[in-house]
Amino acid sequence: MIKRFTDYKINEMKIPTLNIEEFLANVSPIKDDLYTKALANHFKTYVNYIDVNDKKKHFFKVHDMSGDIMNNNRVSFRAMVFTEDDLKTIHNNIVKSAINEVYSDLPDTLNVYGATIKLISFLDKEALKFSLENIINMDETLKVVTASTGYIYVAKADDFHIWKKDN
Repeated sequence: MIKRFTDYKINEMKIPTLNIEEFLANVSPIKDDLYTKALANHFKTYVNYIDVNDKKKHFFKVHDMSGDIMNNNRVSFRAMVFTEDDLKTIHNNIVKSAINEVYSDLPDTLNVYGATIKLISFLDKEALKFSLENIINMDETLKVVTASTGYIYVAKADDFHIWKKDN
């Protein structure tokens, strides 16, 4: 069997699904109507057709009249919205989780010729953080949010990232 170079996957990351509370730590709850307006603009509906379901998790319910194919005056679906700043905080939370994963996988001590060595003392923590911040880029952050919530990433509209989930 002949293997071509294109048959190999290089640097494929497998970031686990995180608990939503883990990656939302330090993300501010929804405080204003900017999120609702972003959803209304993107889905071409009215602000009063959008309900906030969970301010902390940024969950909304959108009632869209334009997608009404059953003539019952209402099509509803769930949506989730984060700003660029929210995503930067989420990215930092994911990086912290990855760093914790590295630390938990390291053995506490290593015995070399009878001398006990703490491996953590040899680890350059800043270099590790820098590497993980570059590996877990914004695309990877969006994938983690998508995998962790079950919502489908729809679009970036201005400063907002929008996900959707059919009921």
